[in-house]
Amino acid sequence: MTALRHRWVILLILGYGATACRDRVATVSPTAPTATVTPAVEFIRGWVRDTAIRPLSGAQVELLTGPQTGVVATTDSSGEFSFTATVDDGSRLRASTEGHMSADVTLGPVCRGCPGRPGRSVSFFLHVPNAPAAIAGDYTLTFTADGACTTLPEKLRSRTYEVTIAPSPFMFGSTPEVTTSFQVAPRGGAFSGRIRFFWVNVAGDFIALRFGDAFDPAVIESVVPEGHVAFAGSATVSVVDSLKSVVAPFTGSIEYCVNPHISEDGYGCTAPATSRARCDSASHQLVLTRR
Repeated sequence: MTALRHRWVILLILGYGATACRDRVATVSPTAPTATVTPAVEFIRGWVRDTAIRPLSGAQVELLTGPQTGVVATTDSSGEFSFTATVDDGSRLRASTEGHMSADVTLGPVCRGCPGRPGRSVSFFLHVPNAPAAIAGDYTLTFTADGACTTLPEKLRSRTYEVTIAPSPFMFGSTPEVTTSFQVAPRGGAFSGRIRFFWVNVAGDFIALRFGDAFDPAVIESVVPEGHVAFAGSATVSVVDSLKSVVAPFTGSIEYCVNPHISEDGYGCTAPATSRARCDSASHQLVLTRR
């Protein structure tokens, strides 16, 4: 797995582990632990997003405990916030914004071994009041290249896969009661590489599909010996009740690469690739149809 893929996956799962170096994440209100250190003035940063991973600007983040109870920070256009206050491991914060359910989080211990990240990091995923669309099931997924992508081989301009969308509990804002995060995996061995899945996140009727990034695609198919087609990018759709069939713009890259050095551990169309064609566009198309 490439280092960039590591960073992408870590970004998405930020805060869900128990290690001290991950952000503390809130989707519901956990029980506050007992403070273990003396309160001190510290720098606190973080972000607030909904369960589809969209940043929420203008959200209020309030300190609920300690001598500076009531201190409030407001998120910027990217959903980020920061402030300085007297806190300890048991300090509590609450994030709230109009149209979303509020969430509380306990700071937990400082990450002493996280270089370049002084202070404490906090992350919130806020649910919307309406239930998430029912999307689990088996689907046919088709990518079609933008008509302007004339450099791609004709037979690779449209590729179809059978995939299964399955709940991924406790990830990306999911709770034991409400699942808003899903993992999508192909049926059979169509995708090469160690990572054979991508993510779907839901907030009410809004669905966000994410396929890695331009440097580390999440959908990679071996089409000829030493040749791969890779899809990286994102698509969003809105549905009513459940996902049956949608057609949506796919923003990202489609790349064909013949490189004998691509391995099952990851993807990288770098020298000495013998053939390479790539098209970046906001007008590719994605079709997802329930089977």
